Amino acid sequence: MKGNSPHVKWAWTVLESFIIQGVYPDIPGSLSTELISKKAGCFVTLHKKNGDLRGCIGTILPMKDTLAEEIRDNAIAAATRDPRFHPLSKEELNDIIISIDVLSEPHECSVDDLDP
Repeated sequence: MKGNSPHVKWAWTVLESFIIQGVYPDIPGSLSTELISKKAGCFVTLHKKNGDLRGCIGTILPMKDTLAEEIRDNAIAAATRDPRFHPLSKEELNDIIISIDVLSEPHECSVDDLDP
């Protein structure tokens, strides 16, 4: 999800709070029902506006009680703890594009089910 989805808006709020103000944000009750009631793994990916990867962290299975918490913690981790990059600075924040992939529950498959 990119652009103005509730998922991306929440990730922006999280990064602005954490990177600019140094505040780990609480989950507001005003978020969409999906964000505060659904449990799912997700990946938060940060790209520079030129398309270069700037950070990506995620979970295959949900580790938190809500998708909002999953996005919050993965957004902060993508910005500050991706071992391939230095932590995102305040100055870089305006040059970042956020995308979020929400994963469905995994299901069993055979080798024959895989597309080579």
